[in-house]
Amino acid sequence: MITVKLTPYRKIEEVKWEEGITVGDIFKKFKWTPSSVHTFVNGLPVGGDKKLKDGDTLILSPIPGGG
Repeated sequence: MITVKLTPYRKIEEVKWEEGITVGDIFKKFKWTPSSVHTFVNGLPVGGDKKLKDGDTLILSPIPGGG
């Protein structure tokens, strides 16, 4: 399983791990875009092409907007 969190403190879902699944695949599942969130796997910043391993924790941290 891959644990997906919105910020480090709020778990939103567990996703079944599949061979070759990437951060980008998770973006698609939740309809997020890479430009709307900072992404971290196990506490390290990553890009959308990062392949995930069983047991990883993916944190999606929204980028504040405003003007």
